[in-house]
Amino acid sequence: MSSKENENNYFMLEDFIPSGAEVIKDDWAYRIEDENDYQGYSNYYWRWWYADKEIRDNRVVFFASHMGKGDYQFSYIMRAQIPGEYSVNPARGLLMYYPDVYGNSDEMKITISD
Repeated sequence: MSSKENENNYFMLEDFIPSGAEVIKDDWAYRIEDENDYQGYSNYYWRWWYADKEIRDNRVVFFASHMGKGDYQFSYIMRAQIPGEYSVNPARGLLMYYPDVYGNSDEMKITISD
């Protein structure tokens, strides 16, 4: 691995959502007890240390210009809407300019019930 790859510049994480769910776009308005990222509007901007978040029809994509060593947590709020059993594609993280540096999660199966 070159020194550029060790710097973790321009990281992208794609997390796919199941067909029966929808991502909440205005998540800054939600207050979730014991969840540091969702403590209402006053703390909203402090959690966005990464460059951007895009909400697409079938996935949420996070971008970070630079990531040092360590563990990171990306989160969003999703609403289950349509009951059924769904397969969720693996999440994928990669360096955008070094696509051979990547990782995938496992595929998931979820059930949404009434």
